[in-house]
Amino acid sequence: MDLDKTTEFFKWCSIINGSLFILATLIISFKLDLNYKIQQKFFFRGSKEEYSIAIFNILAYWKISVLVFNIIPYLALFIIKD
Repeated sequence: MDLDKTTEFFKWCSIINGSLFILATLIISFKLDLNYKIQQKFFFRGSKEEYSIAIFNILAYWKISVLVFNIIPYLALFIIKD
């Protein structure tokens, strides 16, 4: 892969992952009660407070992962490309 294709790859990875992160954050933030009820039936066995802490920790780790593995490499490639 050349530098231009790699830069494009990380650009689109950043856009797609960032969009999914924002969508998930909005859905979880505005529909926390509904999400808790659905998750309680199938996956999560705990109180609503524990669910809130767990879900926002997951979102924090996801945000850090998107930054470290998508946005920062894109910016680095963008800087060295010119």
